[in-house]
Amino acid sequence: DICDCFIPHDCIDEDGDYWCDLCDGLMDHECFDTDGDYWCDICGNWLEHECIDEDGDYHCDLCDCLMDHDCIDEDGDYWCEICQDIVEHDCIDEDANSRCDLCGFLVEPIEFLEFDLTIQSFLDEKEDMLVLLKTDFLKLPLELVLGGNLYEEAGYLPAGTYEFTASKKNHVTRTEVMVLDENTTAFEMTICPIGDISGDGKVNVADTSKAYAHARSAALITDDYAKDCGDVTGDGKINVADVSKIYAHARGTVSLWED
Repeated sequence: DICDCFIPHDCIDEDGDYWCDLCDGLMDHECFDTDGDYWCDICGNWLEHECIDEDGDYHCDLCDCLMDHDCIDEDGDYWCEICQDIVEHDCIDEDANSRCDLCGFLVEPIEFLEFDLTIQSFLDEKEDMLVLLKTDFLKLPLELVLGGNLYEEAGYLPAGTYEFTASKKNHVTRTEVMVLDENTTAFEMTICPIGDISGDGKVNVADTSKAYAHARSAALITDDYAKDCGDVTGDGKINVADVSKIYAHARGTVSLWED
């Protein structure tokens, strides 16, 4: 009478509707379902039941709740067509932004390492170098057009394997692989002119001698790129024909290079 609150009491239900005649609260009861709809006729809540799915839509025909199921992904987008949620998957991060390309959640942070890159070429500085970069986290190779004979770059890249293919007019194309890790952070690469076996940027008597010695099997060239530079005829070996062309270039008679 003072605070207008109900004082503790034993609920009384004289009219049998399971609502207390004093506080109008729902009384404890055993749920009843007289019409078989799995819905209690007294409190209006779902009765415990084994979910039934007669129409195969993975929703219980009784309570209209999503039933347990194995996620189905028919279109390969990692999105379950039943529960409209991301299915279990191994996160993929092809653009290296530390977020999964499928679900957008953060993936394990990528380790970035400091690196130093040097690419050297020769001859005309006005001719650009073309460098093709391939690595695991790039869908397509990255093309870099570098001016001048010396390119130097320092910065940070994710740890991993990088393949560089460098080319330039009158030079022999070269491909090298760099494994960037805690032990290796510097990478140097030199592309040489056609016929430059010694790697000094010019073709002279020294290159002629190396080619001649290799052709006679007196002193074989073991470096694969140096052999590519000496194979000026492009037949996969260094023989008398290559020696003659390198000698003619060294004497200034017939150039190996295009104008």
